[in-house]
Amino acid sequence: YSGAAQQQGHPIYGHGGMSLADEWRDGMRTLHGFYSAGFPNLFHMGGSQNGLAFNLTYCLDEQAEHIAEVLKVAEQRGATLVEPTAAAEAEWVATIRAKDKSFQDFQRDCTPGNFNDEGKIGDRISRSDEYYGAGPIAFYALIRDWREEGMAGLTIA
Repeated sequence: YSGAAQQQGHPIYGHGGMSLADEWRDGMRTLHGFYSAGFPNLFHMGGSQNGLAFNLTYCLDEQAEHIAEVLKVAEQRGATLVEPTAAAEAEWVATIRAKDKSFQDFQRDCTPGNFNDEGKIGDRISRSDEYYGAGPIAFYALIRDWREEGMAGLTIA
């Protein structure tokens, strides 16, 4: 997990000077695919550890709406920090790995590229195919409900 920012010479650093690339060297860890413990006010967008669909416009629209709603709550509270707890992050990663519909067999047969770690499926813990196993519609319903129920595990201060 070097990430585009790292590859372009713009590494992301969190608390204590830890880079996101180093933090994720053994696999991506997020809460809902959006936030990482130790990296306040950093919002991820994309397909990993959330509800990926083939219609990327749909996914990005849902993700933008979600982030806007979280930021709205932060603004209402006068908060300057949005960050998940390590426990919430660990629980979500466990959920993803339990529900993940692995595409590894399919990806092993595909032309090497970004979606299959350049053909190195299984060579390391990359988890580039970690998606919410119940699908994107269920995932976006889950995070809407999570917001309505108070956003447990997300520190907004």
